[in-house]
Amino acid sequence: MIREELFIPLEYGYRFPLKILSNSVVIIPNEQEFDIYAKLRLKLGKGEAEAISIAKNRKLLFATNDKLAQKVAKENNVKVISLQAILKACWKKKILLKEQVLNLIEDIKREDNLIIPENAIENIIKE
Repeated sequence: MIREELFIPLEYGYRFPLKILSNSVVIIPNEQEFDIYAKLRLKLGKGEAEAISIAKNRKLLFATNDKLAQKVAKENNVKVISLQAILKACWKKKILLKEQVLNLIEDIKREDNLIIPENAIENIIKE
């Protein structure tokens, strides 16, 4: 299901899914996760439902910017982390320079057509 969603951008000429898939490990949901998925699917899209069901069952962290998916994950006792928190941690832990994080934000906004409010960006780079 997540894999299906990653292929959608290919239909619009984007190539990044190929890079993601070539550097990823495929996780196949087990029977228990499919049961959780079926319940979550009533509220969420395929990808979010699958990711939360796997995170819940395997006690993993769920990363998303989708507010509804965050809410549903928390309701199901799944720990959630946002893109903003990941980006902030990247420069705080010296994985990336602050300039690199800002460039990455611009790339994400452009490539994914994602709106990141200025106050969120300021919070990411705040000392």
